[in-house]
Amino acid sequence: MKKIIALLLLLFIFNRLIQAQTTNTCVTDIDRNGVTNNFDFAVFVNDFLSTNIKDTRTDINSDTVIDFSDFSEISRAFYLTCTTQGHAPGIIQAEDFMTQGEGTSYHDTDFDNEGGSYRQTGVDIKPVSSGYAIGWGRIDEWQQYQITVSQTGHYQVEFMGGSVYAGRKIQLTVGQNSPIIIDVPQISSWEEYTAFSTQVDLVAGVQTFTVQVINEDWVDLDKITFSLSNNEASPTPLPSGTPVPADQYYYIEPSGNDATGDGTESKPFKTIQKAVDQASQAIDKSVAILLKEGKYRETVTVQNQNRQNGKKLTIQGLQGKNKVFLLGSESSRSLTWQKTADGLSFPATAQDHIYRATISGWSGNPESAYLAMNNDFTTIQRLLQAHEPDFDVTTSWKYHENMWKAESGTKTTLTDNITDTSNSYPNAIREAGNLTNINGFTNSFLAGARIFAKDSYSGHDLGIALIINHNASTGQITFDQELLHVSGAELAGSYTKYFVEGKPQLLDNPGEWYYDPATNRIYIWTPNDQTPQNQDIEFTLRPNVIQISNVKGLDVRDVTVEFALHLYGTASGNDGSIRLSNNSDQATNNVVLDNLLLQNSGFGIRIFQNATFGNYTENITIQNSVLQNMDGAGLVMFNSPYGVDQPGGVRQIFVRNNTLANSGYRNKLATNARVHKIKQLVFENNLVTEANHNGVDFIGAYKSDMLIRNNAFVNNCLNASDCGQFKIFVGNDSAADNVLVMNNILAESKGWSYAAQQTNRWSTPQGAGFGGFGFYADFAVSGIASENALTVYKNLVVNNAYDGFHFTTSRDIYMLGNLALNNPRATMWSNSTGQGGLNSSIFNNLFINSQPNTGSWPAGIYFVQDESSWPQTKIDGNHYFIPNGNLIETQSLSYNTIANLPSIAEVQQRTPWEDTGKQLTGYLYQWPGGQTYSVSYSQLIAGTNLPNSFSNSKLQSLISELEQILSITITDNDRIGLLQ
Repeated sequence: MKKIIALLLLLFIFNRLIQAQTTNTCVTDIDRNGVTNNFDFAVFVNDFLSTNIKDTRTDINSDTVIDFSDFSEISRAFYLTCTTQGHAPGIIQAEDFMTQGEGTSYHDTDFDNEGGSYRQTGVDIKPVSSGYAIGWGRIDEWQQYQITVSQTGHYQVEFMGGSVYAGRKIQLTVGQNSPIIIDVPQISSWEEYTAFSTQVDLVAGVQTFTVQVINEDWVDLDKITFSLSNNEASPTPLPSGTPVPADQYYYIEPSGNDATGDGTESKPFKTIQKAVDQASQAIDKSVAILLKEGKYRETVTVQNQNRQNGKKLTIQGLQGKNKVFLLGSESSRSLTWQKTADGLSFPATAQDHIYRATISGWSGNPESAYLAMNNDFTTIQRLLQAHEPDFDVTTSWKYHENMWKAESGTKTTLTDNITDTSNSYPNAIREAGNLTNINGFTNSFLAGARIFAKDSYSGHDLGIALIINHNASTGQITFDQELLHVSGAELAGSYTKYFVEGKPQLLDNPGEWYYDPATNRIYIWTPNDQTPQNQDIEFTLRPNVIQISNVKGLDVRDVTVEFALHLYGTASGNDGSIRLSNNSDQATNNVVLDNLLLQNSGFGIRIFQNATFGNYTENITIQNSVLQNMDGAGLVMFNSPYGVDQPGGVRQIFVRNNTLANSGYRNKLATNARVHKIKQLVFENNLVTEANHNGVDFIGAYKSDMLIRNNAFVNNCLNASDCGQFKIFVGNDSAADNVLVMNNILAESKGWSYAAQQTNRWSTPQGAGFGGFGFYADFAVSGIASENALTVYKNLVVNNAYDGFHFTTSRDIYMLGNLALNNPRATMWSNSTGQGGLNSSIFNNLFINSQPNTGSWPAGIYFVQDESSWPQTKIDGNHYFIPNGNLIETQSLSYNTIANLPSIAEVQQRTPWEDTGKQLTGYLYQWPGGQTYSVSYSQLIAGTNLPNSFSNSKLQSLISELEQILSITITDNDRIGLLQ
């Protein structure tokens, strides 16, 4: 018996992130009220596996063996943003390196911890008398560390370790500085370690350094000690917190004074803008604006500041993002409230609970409201505008299930004059009603309100419009604009789910409010039925909290930015909590947004460049941040105009180690992030979860040069069908070139919609209406003949509702080394133009699905292309375990079945494919819900004669080219997905 698969590694349950407080921050868990918790995913996985997985193999005489007996390695499988920090001066143990993954924060020549101690990574750690040490260090193995340096100065770095062999050397690299080569002393026996040292200059703040064995094998390291050199004068202590190094500091405090303050710690300014204006007069200096604990209510504008000689302007929350809040809102405490309904037409149930205030001193009209439930604003509850129906979300991925259902519609009207029967929604908690009788009101009152409506065709689109006419006798409303499905057809129809908001007659529950623009008054029924005078209810007013334009050299870090305005559920192009926008004669370079919490706003970060004159927004880094709970997208990047040879635009963007979550529920731009025709993007080590529509969508660009790696796209497509965890769309006016999608996990998409369910679209073994994919390429083609559009390499797609990999009329694709597990179809290649699948290769992937047969399900590859064009697609070296379905299903361009092929022999006989492909057999396991597994790539291809075309240089050439263009290192290791 030949073992093809030796170890299955990971269970992924992420239908709803589990709330847990831990001391090791690995993944951020977000709830819908804006609560952010730290969540140690690896611990959860290990605990779950040890109690829930059962090895149920019954047939050991098979070609495939899956071993569930050893779960000790599982906790190393998921590594997003796990770090261990040391301090300087201070000691950091050698084994406390950063754990962001093989090739990212460490490198080991194999995947086994030879010492079997302390941490479950490939780095070899052994127990010693002092605790633990890194042992068996071999040439080119390295570890990366992170330390907080409290004082700028000259430090001695002392290593404890050695080698029983002479002549060994290690290399120390701090940040971007030149490496230092250090001789390792010879010791008489292992563990009789001795000290050896070097000297470095360190700048105050968070620093990273790397230690690497560089010439010969067998080096041990125990600990690393940083101490200020004896001849180093102690610098003047800086204030509480750890400010970044700078030539000049300005202090800001909410109780400060711009008129009498001078920006010193004893006489701080009141506003951030005052310090920004002062800093504009010192562009030859590094200036740090230090924000003390508190709430800052202003729009900060940073413009026309081009720092010289590598200097930077930094805006930093001195006590961190849980203490420093930049707000686009004003508080209910600033208004005078009375308990009165003013004779307005509120429902009878609400009349005695209404508080009213006249707005005074605010600029703008409120659109959203949030209740901060404690003084540090860490627990937030959204207060919805008065609306009907008051729908409950009883199933997270059926977000719109309990809204009202229309009877009919056109491009500009919707009619609903029949109360839906309760038996239409057997599992729903609903509020009966229709547009003829709302909360007992039978008059026509909805003109001036808004409607939010899902399309009647497939549930793909959300339409938002102002209601300009309401006829209560017929139950018809008229919109101020056409609402269209993406196909161009009318959006409203008999399967449209919708709600309306923004009139006093709709206010019938605690937590709802209404703004009357005619009188400039707010009316609210508070959740606790107490006066807003003594509560922190935040009303959004300003579309931007930070505006950046024509700037070179800016850091914003360690703050929370929230409550930015978002008008009418649409995108004006001018909103964004942080808006980085340049006109045609402006450019921005070298901006870092680090360790931020952006939440509860219209949009998170918006980046735009007018490229008319060839200017760029470039070298922008967004890292270590959480962008969540946005009406629109958490992150938007785009440029205009756009063309094949158009210079200028947005490029060199680095998005790393972030959480993007729970966004897009009140906007047509319904994703966690949209990247629109930008170039040279690195998107890595991010968690993307709970988006309304696509988790992230990328709209292609000529010469894209993008790297998408080491991300977790999980539990997206919660309010739409025909969407994916990660989607790239090209269309007719663009292309995708040199996009490498590598080592990502894409799990648990749903894609359910009421319209799709009722029309029997996206029918799967789970039922109708589930149009959720893992990876989704839509009309993706290359614009350069010698380059692939996409290289999809070593990704893990698991438990998605429809296809694991879905390619719509896409060509020039290189798909290899991926694992598709428990998706009804592993991969689908649909085709509307005859181009789909051409010049594409599907090599050495593993497709597993043990679901029962339900018609055309399950399947490995579903391929739509006329048989005469089959030779233009190469399919070889794939492994299939699909005991109840077809390995490959083929249809013509007219969608007539050509052949359904359940065995590898039939595939080889009927098609030009799979000369070295393999069909795996045997009963693997009993399938508990929600589990995902992975194998190493070397295990996948063991015993297989690879097709010659697999070993060509195209992949390595792509990696080398991206490394050069993006100035990064891309490590190609044995990992599939985020697992190793």
